[in-house]
Amino acid sequence: MMPAVEIGDPDHLYARILRARRPSGEIRRRTTELGTLLARHTRDSVRTWSGPDSRVLAVVILRGGALLYPGFVAMFEDADFCFVGMSRDAQMRSVRADYMTPVPQDDYDVVIYLDGVCATGGTLLETRRLVQKECDGRYEVAAVISSSASATRLLREAGVAVVGLSLYESLKGGLVLPDLGELDAGDLLSGVGFPGRQEEPER
Repeated sequence: MMPAVEIGDPDHLYARILRARRPSGEIRRRTTELGTLLARHTRDSVRTWSGPDSRVLAVVILRGGALLYPGFVAMFEDADFCFVGMSRDAQMRSVRADYMTPVPQDDYDVVIYLDGVCATGGTLLETRRLVQKECDGRYEVAAVISSSASATRLLREAGVAVVGLSLYESLKGGLVLPDLGELDAGDLLSGVGFPGRQEEPER
């Protein structure tokens, strides 16, 4: 079984985000800092597992993975990046890719999957299936802010190492608790769908 690495949060960035109730510059800034923290620990783990000169592909799962992109692009300067837009049906029984940017090479030492929150592991594993059609990766890592205990176990059993801030959350109705508090990872990035947010008038 692949390892799971739960990293420390000395500045309590994750706790501050969990307490947030609406988007703000501070919350987005804290989330960016959290992504940088996660990227640094992921980079250190990758160097330990695969060596300092590993050829890396970072797969950004949208929307939630976009929160992590700034930190990872700074820490993995020589990595290739691929963006995959995933969506879930209304019954949350399946996921599909709405689009996927090209994978630059057909072989990597490490493939890192970036997502904000991993509830069941289904979205990440479906993304992995699509990426494996385009390239081979000797080592695979899921870098997440939080994950349910069941998703962490599923990924590890499937051969994917997991690095994150909180990897053993509860799962209820297909959703991680507490997720990112009252904020959805994708909505945190876009500012859409928060309590009290006024809809734009139609023009």
